[in-house]
Amino acid sequence: ASKRENLTEDQKRENHINSEKKRRKVISTGFENLGLIVPPPNTGITSKSAVLESTVLFLQELM
Repeated sequence: ASKRENLTEDQKRENHINSEKKRRKVISTGFENLGLIVPPPNTGITSKSAVLESTVLFLQELM
C-alpha cells in the first residue's frame, strides 16, 4: 500500500476552488435543463429564481 502525501495549503485551496466551480457548473446546467422543460416565466426573465418560480407554478398546475 502506498502512502499518500499530504496536500499543501495551496493544493487544498485549488482543489476547493475546482470543486466549487464544478458544483456551480452542475447547478447551472440543471437550471438550463429545467428551463427547457418548464414553460418560460410570463415576465420574460430567465434568472434562476424565475425558473424556480415557474417550475413551482408548473408543478402545482399538474397536481
